[in-house]
Amino acid sequence: MSRSQKLHLKKSLGAFFRLVRLPNLLIILFAQLMVRIFVIGPRSEWKTILFDPSFILLCLSTLLIAAAGYIINDYYDIKIDLTNNPKRVVIGKVFTRRVALFGHFLFNFLAVLISIFLGWKIFLTVFISGFLMWYYSNTLKRLALWGNITISLLTGISIYYLTFLSANNLNLVIIYAVFAFTISLIREIIKDMEDIKGDAQYGCKTLPIVWGIRNTKYFIFSVSFLFVVVIGFLFSVHYNNLLMLYFGIALFPFLLVLLTKLYQAETEKDYRQLSTLSKLMMLAGLASIVLI
Repeated sequence: MSRSQKLHLKKSLGAFFRLVRLPNLLIILFAQLMVRIFVIGPRSEWKTILFDPSFILLCLSTLLIAAAGYIINDYYDIKIDLTNNPKRVVIGKVFTRRVALFGHFLFNFLAVLISIFLGWKIFLTVFISGFLMWYYSNTLKRLALWGNITISLLTGISIYYLTFLSANNLNLVIIYAVFAFTISLIREIIKDMEDIKGDAQYGCKTLPIVWGIRNTKYFIFSVSFLFVVVIGFLFSVHYNNLLMLYFGIALFPFLLVLLTKLYQAETEKDYRQLSTLSKLMMLAGLASIVLI
């Protein structure tokens, strides 16, 4: 392989990983591994779980449906992304629109095909998730709150539907699904605040555009407060104060920092940093699972 071919391959792989949001896919995989091994368990059989064909296929199906969603999202948002973040644009620069659309279809098809072997509940969940990802990119993303809720709900479902393989510790799985939903909702709204310029230019009606930046911040504060109350209640009812303390030590310092910085945020760079911080919150909350 010539030097130019190697450079082209490297460029194409890098563009592909940006297109499917490789870091986000790894977070999804990490979340499913942590919940399956440490929450559903039993953790003493972690090697058996890692090589369980059903679990491997479920994770693969999840990653494929998520990757397909990221592709179709970029497919519909080329013009907006050229305004908000030109460096992020891959479709039309490295991959043609036709190739991107084919990739979206292929990944969706493989995800649904794999899910057929995992039972009707998982098949139906994957099929509906694929449809919602397309509908989100085509329509819901441009509507205030509906798009945010859709993506956040799918994030929570990616945790909850592990119970379709095994329903051990169902209540605790629900707690972490609620956690994933809430942090995802906060991050999605912050991303809308970051992208407000391009979204407004192309007629989107996201929360920051409809309500304004200040009211959107107040909404995030309210969601965060409600999240703390609900999680505290669920832990106290189903588990114990020590477990709640473990979760709080891993998560709430990040939440306090995020809300403080959100109150002070004014620029696109500020909101981009908050989006990254919300990812760290997700990882910190999931890491608390090992203390259970």
